[in-house]
Amino acid sequence: MKLKNQKVMKKILVLFTFLSVLNMNAQKESAKAEFKDNTITSLVFTVDSVEELETIDWKDVKDIFKNNNEQDSIKLGYRVRFNETKKHDHEFKHSFEIKGKAGDIDGSIKIAKKVIKVISNL
Repeated sequence: MKLKNQKVMKKILVLFTFLSVLNMNAQKESAKAEFKDNTITSLVFTVDSVEELETIDWKDVKDIFKNNNEQDSIKLGYRVRFNETKKHDHEFKHSFEIKGKAGDIDGSIKIAKKVIKVISNL
């Protein structure tokens, strides 16, 4: 009787080991992940004065969008808060957005610089 139980236990152990190995291989096949670079599509500066806009490091702005595809749509935004305590109908004294393609970031920056120059003279 003891010998018969040992043979049965061996068979169960071998069967269990075999099924465990099959299960592990099946799990290896189904676990796949794919990672892609993230892209930034919008950058908005909110400042207290126009003078702060004049201190923007444009190289940093360009670097922010460097991982985007050339055809990705991007948006640069700028907002200047009111510095007075009285209430206004809107939240910002000046605000503007420039929409373009990541491949033409230099053109978008050129437009932003011109707009900042105009509002600094207001």
